[in-house]
Amino acid sequence: MRTKLLLTTVFVAAAACSCSRNNKSPEEYVNSDALIVYESTEIPEANKTPRTVVTAVPEQKRMTYAFNGTNVEIMLGDEEIGEIATYYPADNPPQSSDIILGDFNFDGCGDIFIYNQGHEGEAGTYYCFDPKDRQFVGNDQLNNIGKLLSHGDDDTLVDNYEIDGRKIALYYKWDNGELKAVKRTETYTDITDNMEHTDTYEFDKNGEAVLVTGQ
Repeated sequence: MRTKLLLTTVFVAAAACSCSRNNKSPEEYVNSDALIVYESTEIPEANKTPRTVVTAVPEQKRMTYAFNGTNVEIMLGDEEIGEIATYYPADNPPQSSDIILGDFNFDGCGDIFIYNQGHEGEAGTYYCFDPKDRQFVGNDQLNNIGKLLSHGDDDTLVDNYEIDGRKIALYYKWDNGELKAVKRTETYTDITDNMEHTDTYEFDKNGEAVLVTGQ
């Protein structure tokens, strides 16, 4: 009953307002007595209150993993987002030391590297997270290299190894979905002066290494 009375009151008031406006002549609408003039004055800088904008930072979900027999379950927060089958035997399943998490294709999503059993030659398999399908997929570009790469400067991935006493660092960088070698450094001791030297090579558009600094 109270709701009906309120609705009726509003309706009557609105009708009265409408009738009142229809009875006015055009001159009455511009009568100076009916006008209210607002004057604005600029507020001095000293009297202005600084405006503080608070931006809420979205919660960052941590990527973790767990073992299910020889499989690796990947978790994002409390949500399971994938399970990867490994080639480890049932009597010798993978351990935490066999798993490396990181962003290896620099797309902002967490990826995973699983060492081959025994870690021989740092070899293993890369699985990159596909946010569209929400699953981990083997990455052919990375798996063509097939060993754990470290992160270098300027979004590079670095393969460090040694040949005949020379310490070599081979730098890779993503270019439109293709992983390309962009630089190589070789550090060695020169027998002529018994000093350590570093030669730096850069790869041209044809993939040829060109010496830019060194001997």
